[in-house]
Amino acid sequence: MVKEGYKEVRVGPKTKLIPEEWKVKKLKKVIKKRKGKRPNKLFDSKNGENSIPYLSVNYLRGNDFPEWCSKNDDNKVEVKENEILMIWDGSYSGNVFMGFNGALSSTMARLKCEDDINNQYLFYQLRNNFKIFQSTTIGTSVPHVAGKIFENLNIPTPPKREQKKIASILSSVDKSIEKTDKVIEETKEMKKGLMQELLTKGIGHSEFKEVRIGAKRIEIPKHWEISTVNELTSKVQYGISDKMYLEGQYPIFRMNNFYRGYMIDEPMKYIDLDDTEFEKYKVKKGDILFNRTNSVDLVGKNGIFTLEGDYVFASYLIRLRTNDKCDSYYLNYYLNSYNAGSILDSIATRGASQANINAKNLKSVDVPTPPIQEQKKIASILSSVDAKIQKEEEYKVKLEQLKKGLMQKLLTGEIRVNTEMEV
Repeated sequence: MVKEGYKEVRVGPKTKLIPEEWKVKKLKKVIKKRKGKRPNKLFDSKNGENSIPYLSVNYLRGNDFPEWCSKNDDNKVEVKENEILMIWDGSYSGNVFMGFNGALSSTMARLKCEDDINNQYLFYQLRNNFKIFQSTTIGTSVPHVAGKIFENLNIPTPPKREQKKIASILSSVDKSIEKTDKVIEETKEMKKGLMQELLTKGIGHSEFKEVRIGAKRIEIPKHWEISTVNELTSKVQYGISDKMYLEGQYPIFRMNNFYRGYMIDEPMKYIDLDDTEFEKYKVKKGDILFNRTNSVDLVGKNGIFTLEGDYVFASYLIRLRTNDKCDSYYLNYYLNSYNAGSILDSIATRGASQANINAKNLKSVDVPTPPIQEQKKIASILSSVDAKIQKEEEYKVKLEQLKKGLMQKLLTGEIRVNTEMEV
């Protein structure tokens, strides 16, 4: 039975309920599509005030710097920031963007709305239907948006004032997400700077000495020592190589359980062990796990264990347990630092597809070593920054969940908006 005041309509492969007064319009009736073109000449950098960016897929997705072309190039397709851009060709076909001025690349399409459609409202409708475009692409080597499916997709269409209000609500959530992203990135950059400063200069020192760390010479406080990992640990141990299962007695850490210097418990596999073996490989709070075998980019990652519960670790990880000369959090931060990363990269042995750092080489790594109380202070400062990043990331997840729910309900009219209020 259809809910009173609503009607059933088909949107893609599914039937949805929308308010009776809403219309349903096919995409081809509400937009004009134009494919982008490659300009006659592109430049690696901006070439005067007459230049505009070339909007490639990689640039729009934040993975590359733009190339540039002249505004006077007669082979360009210029777009404005209020127009909808869709990736038409390639593995990301169906993705949409707004907010860009420039020359549209040949793998993109510009979508201009008719007067009775709010650009931003249609943008969110298209984003909400991304899976339809992605799952129906055509072409073998290079996928493309299926033109007929695109053109004939039904778009639930409220009055334009209601469209504008819906778009405004969703846009405000997007802005909050962008603001949170910026805070996260700024805090991560601050942490990098703090790590570089605290792990070499310490807290409140005025006298320094020059020392060699790996291939570099750096300054550290005069009374700090240089210790090896071996001198700062009571245990350096390889993990267990028994067969793992999707279910079992004990969760086992592998090389995909590192996240920002910590061990995380997803995704997990499991292993069955007797009591003796379990005690041998049980991970204790404060243990550092080190990724000894992986790709060149990922070998040497490490994380500290802070979770509750019983866990063990796999053979391609090395467990470091610090002694009373070293705070485990301090050592973990140091091994995740730029200086340590350079040393670890230099001692890794490289194969065809993987690199390896064995326990012997790891134990020889030099560590600037302040007194234990200063180590704890440094680790505490950096931990507080980590807590700030985690708090912001959790807030972002909540915002994204809110947006997902709002899109489902606002774009079908399940939740109605007050169009009398200012937009």
